[in-house]
Amino acid sequence: MSQAVRIKEARGSQVISLLVLIVLALYWQGGMAGSAPAAEKSSADSGVRGASNGSVDELDLEKYLSDDGYVAFDVDIDGDGVLDKVISSAPNSGNELIFFKQGPKGPKKVLTTINLTEDGGRVLDRVSQEFPVPPSKDLMSIRTYFSKEDNSAIYYISFLSGRWMLTRAIYEVSDWRESSAKAYLCEVAQNISMRSLLMDGVRVKQAPEHPAKSRACKEKSAAQDSGVQ
Repeated sequence: MSQAVRIKEARGSQVISLLVLIVLALYWQGGMAGSAPAAEKSSADSGVRGASNGSVDELDLEKYLSDDGYVAFDVDIDGDGVLDKVISSAPNSGNELIFFKQGPKGPKKVLTTINLTEDGGRVLDRVSQEFPVPPSKDLMSIRTYFSKEDNSAIYYISFLSGRWMLTRAIYEVSDWRESSAKAYLCEVAQNISMRSLLMDGVRVKQAPEHPAKSRACKEKSAAQDSGVQ
């Protein structure tokens, strides 16, 4: 074999080797480009998951706090000395009532019930902290009222044996049968679990139909003098 032939074959081998290197380089670059979006997507997904560190209940509470259809009150709902959150439907916006207990890991939803307002009747005024004088154990109250100031209700709630109990209600009413339009305060025992108010057949006891003749009722001035709240 002549020297010219050998040189030609050597050059051919070099060209083939160069082509192989080019193909491998293109393949490598294509593989890296194809995998990059997947890596970026994975990183983005992990960022979204980590964006909110709050619990489900904490996010739920934030939703209520940012909704104009609800109002919030700071109340110690169980007497542990820590203020919790009570969420209620805003006046004329529904009858939901939700308790969020504040704990070391954040708020926890512990009760969903009704706020004791009435469709077409009394609407929400406020939820208040109570400071009971023994033997009373009432920790909080819900006040509702009708369009007239002499038609209102205050519902008292206690925390007993791990349950929130509607213990009593004080109604301020007038007796349309009387021309003097006297106002009466009527204290009516309830003893109903707040949770059970969502059940069919569970009803809050209302003020007597004839407050002027009822033992549960006293004229407003006399009742206040005797210490009825």
